[in-house]
Amino acid sequence: MVHASLLSAQESYTIRMQARVEGLPKEYAAYSEQDITTYIKGEKSKTEVSSMMYSSEVYFRNDSLTMLNDVMGDKIGYTVTKSELENSNEAAKARKPEILYTKETKSIAGYLCTKAIVTQLTGTKKEKPDTIRTIVWVTEKIKTDQTPRHAQQRRGGIDLGDLKGHPLEMEMTHRQDGADVKIKMTTTSVSTSPLGDEIFTPQTGGYRMVKYSEWRESMKGKER
Repeated sequence: MVHASLLSAQESYTIRMQARVEGLPKEYAAYSEQDITTYIKGEKSKTEVSSMMYSSEVYFRNDSLTMLNDVMGDKIGYTVTKSELENSNEAAKARKPEILYTKETKSIAGYLCTKAIVTQLTGTKKEKPDTIRTIVWVTEKIKTDQTPRHAQQRRGGIDLGDLKGHPLEMEMTHRQDGADVKIKMTTTSVSTSPLGDEIFTPQTGGYRMVKYSEWRESMKGKER
C-alpha cells in the first residue's frame, strides 16, 4: 500500500496563464503580452515564459535552479543551488513586502482562491522609495517550492515575498519612466494530468551557461 503522503507529493499540475502589460513605451510594446506555463510535480517545477521578443525557462529540482533566457537570439543561462540563491541578496531580504490576507474569496479554474494584498517599497536609500501594491488571488491547494518565485523577483519580477500558496491571478500598477504601468496575470486553465520527469530536465543546448555570480554582475544597473 502506498502511503497517502507519497501520493500527494507526486500530484501534477499544468497551469497556463496570460500576462498583459499596459502603459509601456512604444519601443517595448512587443513585451506587452506573455504566455506563461508552469509545470509542477511534487517538489519539482518548470516555468516557461514566452513573448514576441523574449522567452525564458526556469527549472527547479533537487534544491537546484536553472534559468535559461533567450532575448532575440541571445541565449544565456545559469544554474544555482537553493542555498546560494537565498544568500545572494541580503538587501532584498531586509525589505520584504508586507502581506495582508483578506477574507475575500473566489474560484479560479476550479480552485478556491483568497485575495491577498502585497505592499512593497522599491528604490535605493538614495532615492525616494515608491510603494507598489499588488492584488493577488492565491490558492493553498497547489503547493510548490518558493525558490523559483524568489529567483524571478531578483530578475525584476513581482515581489510576493513569502506569500503562502500558489498565485492564480495578480494585478499590479506602478510608475515606470513617468508613466503608470499595469501588469495583470490571469490563469486560463489548470490541468492535473500526470507529468513525466523528463519535463523537469533542463535543455541547455545552444545556451551560454555562466556562473550565477557572473550573471548577477551583468544584471547590475538593470534592476529596479
